[in-house]
Amino acid sequence: VEGRRVRGGDDAGVLRTASVVIATGGFASDYTEDSLLRKHRPDVLKFATTNTKGTTGDGHKMLVEAGAKMLDLEDVQVHPTGFVNPADPGNMVKTLCAEILRGEGGVLVNRWGRRFVNELGTRDHVTGEMLRVDNETLRFAIVLNAKQADKAFTHMGLYQKKGLIERKETLEDLAEWGFWEGGVTAKALSASLKEYDQDAKKGSDPYGKKFFHNVPMSGAGPYYVGVVTPVIHYCMGGVAISPGGDVLREDGSAIPGLYAAGEE
Repeated sequence: VEGRRVRGGDDAGVLRTASVVIATGGFASDYTEDSLLRKHRPDVLKFATTNTKGTTGDGHKMLVEAGAKMLDLEDVQVHPTGFVNPADPGNMVKTLCAEILRGEGGVLVNRWGRRFVNELGTRDHVTGEMLRVDNETLRFAIVLNAKQADKAFTHMGLYQKKGLIERKETLEDLAEWGFWEGGVTAKALSASLKEYDQDAKKGSDPYGKKFFHNVPMSGAGPYYVGVVTPVIHYCMGGVAISPGGDVLREDGSAIPGLYAAGEE
């Protein structure tokens, strides 16, 4: 490798260099026909992503053309909670709904207002339960009480500013939220939250949850709610390199002048 070729823009042309370092990130936003997702993990193409639109694996594809050995490209992590922006629900790039919201006690409910999972389970487990419960829409609600929202203040301000989290003063207001299916009532939501509080007193629930932070959930409002969906979050595969960062071929030899860097 003796340089790089740039196509388009003011820098178009060939830049000759003694070495080239590839550090281009993953491919979690590539939904094209020659996508590495499509080749290695077609099952996740239905999910949106938390990655920027530019995270399309161009560096990976160049490395393949150069004869590099690629590793673990099928290892793509799906995060269970990315926010669905009500102002742009079809956008495939989502804002991550950080785990601090569930860690402080926020609960996940389906479109019928019922819990279905241990919110503190692993990402794979929570995502799997989402697929089992509602593989049709992949839309769920995260609900926090005032204390939980206050504990997660480092994130809540940004989410509210972006319009991803809404404040509902009472259970009646929460029941009128447009997300629900099948005529969910304040009484039904209250029953669901009271059941959660009873499980909290026992120290366990039917889904294996043992830690219940900042309860009760069934008291007076306000409540904070947002719509979440599973999202492609992290591509763990990449190119084989030597301890010194040399890009390696399938036979283990280094490609002269070509290096790569990234998170292992």
